Amino acid sequence: MDFETFEHKKELRFGSMITLRSYQVERCIKQNKGIKVRYHDKIMTLTPSDLSLKAHKNTFNQFVAQYTNKDIKKGQKYYLVDYTFVDDKQRKQEPDQKTLF
Repeated sequence: MDFETFEHKKELRFGSMITLRSYQVERCIKQNKGIKVRYHDKIMTLTPSDLSLKAHKNTFNQFVAQYTNKDIKKGQKYYLVDYTFVDDKQRKQEPDQKTLF
């Protein structure tokens, strides 16, 4: 599986949330790619299913793109998508729900 990388440079929202733009998430889901998010020295891996199932979408606050890039044209609307940041090392230490039952 392919992954794109994203450097989260701002502080975590509400102390634990990273924010991606909707057009980034939608593109990765369509291309069946995941995203590896780096925050300081920690990495969180989001698979395509994680991108769709674990998202906290904020569609009420839409933004207008100021620039054109490969995913969006100037003037198009997008929204922010939040994910709870769980470092890959921490995730491996947590017990799997399937093994608990």
